[in-house]
Amino acid sequence: MRVFKVLLICADNAVLSSMAQVLMYELGAGRFKVQGAALQPALEVHPLAVVTLQANKHFSQVTNPCALSDFTEQALTQFDFIFYLAPKNNAPKLPMHVKPTAQWRFDNPAEVIGTATEQYRAFYTTYMQLRRRIQIFQNLPVQKLERLAHKPPMAEPAKVNAYAS
Repeated sequence: MRVFKVLLICADNAVLSSMAQVLMYELGAGRFKVQGAALQPALEVHPLAVVTLQANKHFSQVTNPCALSDFTEQALTQFDFIFYLAPKNNAPKLPMHVKPTAQWRFDNPAEVIGTATEQYRAFYTTYMQLRRRIQIFQNLPVQKLERLAHKPPMAEPAKVNAYAS
């Protein structure tokens, strides 16, 4: 069985890509090797992201990602899928050499100000949105995933001089 390599990118990896990484790893049943990257990595994963995952029976270790700037253009071609998990408002632009398969936009639950219940509800809503999108993606037939996967760039064709004898 082919294992697809997936890169999840977000602004800081405090919430979105951390939660998505655990979901894709656990729900993917070995079909996906997942890595996170951040435009500006946070020092730690938001505590409510961890609580939300654990409350929903996800106990995989949430890892802090490397910086997206650590990836060369060539290294990015090794991923079959690149997803940019962006905030709905004011999403930072990706560097020009990063070509995501898709951009998924979400409200940032870390921006919710309110009671502990309201804050948790925001994280749970984001968790469910991530879960639905990941399940749809992961339930695609292998043949469809193969067609959608990034292909390494083709070598430039050799130039032929038509006038040479």
